[in-house]
Amino acid sequence: MTNKKILIDWLNDAYRMEQTVVKILEGYEIDAEDYPEIVIIIRDQIKQTRKQSIVVRSEIERLGGQIVESESMELIDLTSPFQYTAGNIDRDRVVKNAMTQHAFEHFNHAAYTALIKAAEFYNEPQTITICHKIMAEDKEMAQTIQSKLSGLVERFLGKQAN
Repeated sequence: MTNKKILIDWLNDAYRMEQTVVKILEGYEIDAEDYPEIVIIIRDQIKQTRKQSIVVRSEIERLGGQIVESESMELIDLTSPFQYTAGNIDRDRVVKNAMTQHAFEHFNHAAYTALIKAAEFYNEPQTITICHKIMAEDKEMAQTIQSKLSGLVERFLGKQAN
């Protein structure tokens, strides 16, 4: 049997990434309380991400790996450009959160692209299938977020003008 440590490590990275996204999105849901259409998207994204996390965890276990329970520092670093600056606290949070949500989905897409290549290298068709499914879900979610972003910005700016 080929040592699949790298594949398992990368799956653990994906698992931690999904777990971290859920925690971040739960905060975003609170921030978006004045934007019900955004709350719906966030709740859908949380639900989808939790399911993906379970699938990835199962795949790690199927391959004989151990689950690593920690936050994804890479993902936390990804969100840092959108963190709150002095004078903007709470004013534009919902817009920056939506931008970050969109970035999450693209970051995930890149991570699962790498996982697919690793799974191909190690001849793990089940992992390949799972990663393709997650990528498709992430692509759809990114499109949903993108379709709402302009309207959210307009609504936010309209509230600021009043």
